[in-house]
Amino acid sequence: MGLTGDVGATGPIGLTGPAGRMGERGPVGPVGMAGEPGQTGQKGDRGEPVQIRKSAFSVQKTSNQEAAADAEIVTLDAARVNIGGHFDLTTNRFTCEIPGVYFFSYSFYVTESPSDRNPDIDLVNDNNVVARARVESVANVQIGTSVLLELETGSEVWLQFLNYGEGMECADKGKCQFSGFLLYEG
Repeated sequence: MGLTGDVGATGPIGLTGPAGRMGERGPVGPVGMAGEPGQTGQKGDRGEPVQIRKSAFSVQKTSNQEAAADAEIVTLDAARVNIGGHFDLTTNRFTCEIPGVYFFSYSFYVTESPSDRNPDIDLVNDNNVVARARVESVANVQIGTSVLLELETGSEVWLQFLNYGEGMECADKGKCQFSGFLLYEG
C-alpha cells in the first residue's frame, strides 16, 4: 500500500438529508421590559342614544260599584296617565309589555254594603291574589295598599272584590284609584 495522497479540491454540496427529531422545549426566558405607550387613538363616533322604555298608569273610578259576584273585577273608567297604553279600560287590566319590576298601589273609599260584609279589594297577578286591602269595620273608610311585582311579558294585573255584595263609593274625584309603573327592566 502506498502513501496517502494530497487532499483534493472540495466537491459540490450534496442533497439535504432528512430532518432530525425535535428537541425538548427550553426554559421560559425572563419577561422583557415594558415598551413605551403608543399614541392615543382618535375619538370614536357618538353612539346611538339609549332608548328608555316606559310604562306607567294611573286610572280612577268615577262611579259607585257593588260586587254582583265573588271575585268581580273592579271597573275603572278614567285614565289620568297611561304611558305606553298598557292599561286597558275595556278589560280593566294592566298587561305587561316590558318585563321587569313594577310598583302598584291602589286606594278606594269603601262604604257599608247591604250585605254587611267587610269589603276586601284584591290585587291579582295572573289569577294569583298578591295583595289585599281589607276593612275590619264597614264604616266609611279609605283603604289601600301597595306591592312590588316582578313581571314577564304578557302578565296581567287587575283589582277585584273578594265577595259578593262588597261595595265602594267612588263618585267623588280621587276617592278610588289604581296606579302602577315600571321601576326597571329586568
